[in-house]
Amino acid sequence: MAEKHNTSCLQCNKAFGILFNRSSKCPACYRAICSACVSHEMSHPNFPTKRVEVCEKCFRETLLARDGQHVETVPGPVANTMMLRFANLLLGSFYEVTPGQPIKVHRNSFVMRNLPTAKPATVGGWQSEDITVPIDDTVNIMMRWYHPAPFDPKVPMGALVYYHGGGWTAGSVFQKDQDTNYRNFCKAFGLMFFAVEYRLSPENPFPIPFEDSYAAYKYVVANAEKLGVDASKLVTIGDSAGANLSVGVALAALERGITPPAYIVGSNGLYYCDKYNQYPSCTALASMNPCDAIDGMVLGCTPNAGDRKDYRCSPAYAKPELLSKLPPTMITVAGYDALKDENLEFIQALRTAGVHVTSTVASISWHGFFPAFAEGQEILHQAAYLVKRQFGLLHVPDQ
Repeated sequence: MAEKHNTSCLQCNKAFGILFNRSSKCPACYRAICSACVSHEMSHPNFPTKRVEVCEKCFRETLLARDGQHVETVPGPVANTMMLRFANLLLGSFYEVTPGQPIKVHRNSFVMRNLPTAKPATVGGWQSEDITVPIDDTVNIMMRWYHPAPFDPKVPMGALVYYHGGGWTAGSVFQKDQDTNYRNFCKAFGLMFFAVEYRLSPENPFPIPFEDSYAAYKYVVANAEKLGVDASKLVTIGDSAGANLSVGVALAALERGITPPAYIVGSNGLYYCDKYNQYPSCTALASMNPCDAIDGMVLGCTPNAGDRKDYRCSPAYAKPELLSKLPPTMITVAGYDALKDENLEFIQALRTAGVHVTSTVASISWHGFFPAFAEGQEILHQAAYLVKRQFGLLHVPDQ
């Protein structure tokens, strides 16, 4: 039978007297939480969930315990069978590769087709606008910049510099679905956001996509005052090939002597471009991301095989003394990603080099899960929490 309590909410300290049962207390500490606070910051309006109904204090303590740790849950055999069947039904067809035309097929797949573009706009308190970044006297690239509206550049704030996935051969930051994702990043992190439109291979082979990405980061650092950016609070972040770029740009910043990022977030990267197809997961989980499709992307970006051991392509091959200088890093990978095993090897390489690494395996997701799917949303908010903590932006209640 429920008990009558006259108390206050652990979250908001509002006094109230209502009937409580177990579901209206934090299951971790059993302190009272009001219904307005039971859905904490892990929830997102597009992905409502009540799987983690804990108070904010216990939620933060859980994430704190994960900082610098490796978290991996292993699905049971039923889930494993269901996921692989789903992959074969849904994903098997659009990754079919015509010999000699893998990149064309990749660009025309339903994930990477020419989706509607999003024009700069103000939505949900965040304004987007386009910035031109000069590469040389004849070439410019674009960045889409998201900042609060209204916005005072005299009050600097941290920023994310984001690199999209697509195997260096496809994708665009101007796609309408990407615009929604980027605004979710802004909301979760509470930081400005720069999405880099680097040039694509094979028309622009290695190192062009990388050097464009580095130039965009350098532009943000060099123009920090004008943009209202606090250059001491920069994050490089990316998924798939963008994860390579997020780590590689940080390494280049350290090597070339400009302000490096203070945090890195990489998801589902291709960190060993010379041997990705030698890992067991690339065969066992081929239906999730077939190796022949990856072959086409790697070949399109790096026609010279020797370039695949350059850290600008494969960050894992940076010199140990350079790798050791990387800032705190979060690496995530899907449990059903063909690239899972090499991500795990890269995580271990970072730890061996002395880098503070937080790593997570999203056990029931596949390549490209971050940040769109449910597990991707949870990891997005975990990354946001760790970055805010690193930057001293958390306001954690004492109780």
